[in-house]
Amino acid sequence: MIDSKKKYLHLSLLIIIFFTLYLFTNNFFIGSPTIINETVFDKWTIFSPNWIWIYLLAYPLLPFTFLITNKEKDLTFFSNSFLILTILSCIVFFIFPTFISREQYKVTNQGFFTELAFDILRKLDKPHNCLPSLHVGIAFLCSWNFYKKHTFKFTCMLVLAILISYSTMAVKQHLFWDVLSGFTLSLVVYNITKIRFSEDLFLKLLK
Repeated sequence: MIDSKKKYLHLSLLIIIFFTLYLFTNNFFIGSPTIINETVFDKWTIFSPNWIWIYLLAYPLLPFTFLITNKEKDLTFFSNSFLILTILSCIVFFIFPTFISREQYKVTNQGFFTELAFDILRKLDKPHNCLPSLHVGIAFLCSWNFYKKHTFKFTCMLVLAILISYSTMAVKQHLFWDVLSGFTLSLVVYNITKIRFSEDLFLKLLK
């Protein structure tokens, strides 16, 4: 049984660390951002504003994964892997900034709430921090958390991760290379955490 205080402490710390690092690297980085070229997959993916609602599902994924994780060792594993994924991604954002142009993708005649969602998103999330896609990395990491542990949860989270990955391209927040690198990083972090980081990293940080 998981200590609820420990669960909420981990969740709170992860949220604070994530947004602190992400917002910092979204505004400060080394050099000028590199423009990522479109692939044939990006050209095939039509700009579809309504996919914004699937895209936004990535934000509550962290607390939702905490909510449905019932074993302490699984919670520790997920906390460690999420922390490592965030740190590694933000290091890349800082030393190798990338940029995606969204000027040509205007959101008009899509309804008040869809347009409002885009307006808020684009004001808060500048067109940097593209590669790797944290949306994709986090979504798949949430699914790996249940791999070989809970088939139903894993399958549902995996399907959601695939949909979120497509949505990042459909709303033109990311390109194919961002998605591929985010997916790859989630696999790398999953395996690194499983092999090297079994102990609770937060307990070490708080000592």
